[in-house]
Amino acid sequence: MHTWTHTNLPTTAIGAQMMQSPQCCNNTHARVLFVDFSSAFNTVTPSKLTTKLGGLGIDTSLRNCIMDFLTNRSQHIRPVYGPNSIIKFADDTTVIGLISDNEVQHLVAWCVDDNLLLNTSKTKELIVDFRREKGRTHDPIHINGMAVECVSSFKFLGTHISEDLSWTTDTSSLVKKAHQRIFYLNTLKKNHLSSTILVKFYCCVIESILTNCIAVWYGNCSVADRKALQREVKTAQSIIGTPLPAIEDIQKKRC
Repeated sequence: MHTWTHTNLPTTAIGAQMMQSPQCCNNTHARVLFVDFSSAFNTVTPSKLTTKLGGLGIDTSLRNCIMDFLTNRSQHIRPVYGPNSIIKFADDTTVIGLISDNEVQHLVAWCVDDNLLLNTSKTKELIVDFRREKGRTHDPIHINGMAVECVSSFKFLGTHISEDLSWTTDTSSLVKKAHQRIFYLNTLKKNHLSSTILVKFYCCVIESILTNCIAVWYGNCSVADRKALQREVKTAQSIIGTPLPAIEDIQKKRC
């Protein structure tokens, strides 16, 4: 389980995912199973969860806090839209390796024991295979009699992971989102807002998108992807009329 806060981004989880995938290939291939649970925080047994956390050495006060949060809640996860102080949790998980049917059955049994409902229709598989032989096929994974869909890329904790471990799909998505927001920056400029406000808007609304989990993917980006990212910075810079930090400089500061 991963938490998303203003100081704890999912960078660590995604970084661990990307490091494990090639290691699990073992000169063959790796199958990454992105498992989706249905309303996990509403179905999990709080007492069993806190007992397991205790076995991991989690402090008693923190376990009590989690127990209190999950017990007799009037506010469920995914609150209505609008300003609120609810922290968002990512309750999905991944299984990485040369996955066999036995391992899948162990996962299913574990979910039953812990009162977790597997959502097979939203569970996806991504296969990383760099072997030279073309046209290789892989038998689909089945969960509860349903075949898991195999995809070429998957959005994991807000970042697109591709089967070839490239970042073009992810950076293209970031550039598209940032470019849409350039329109609002231009509108603010036309309404004669100060450069100070424009820079703050850029940092909060545009730069934050372009640099999402940048410590994970920027080092392996293609030259074309880097140029596309920097092009959005230059566009914003020309609108504001003030120098803005280059994407590469931001990445160096965060690594």
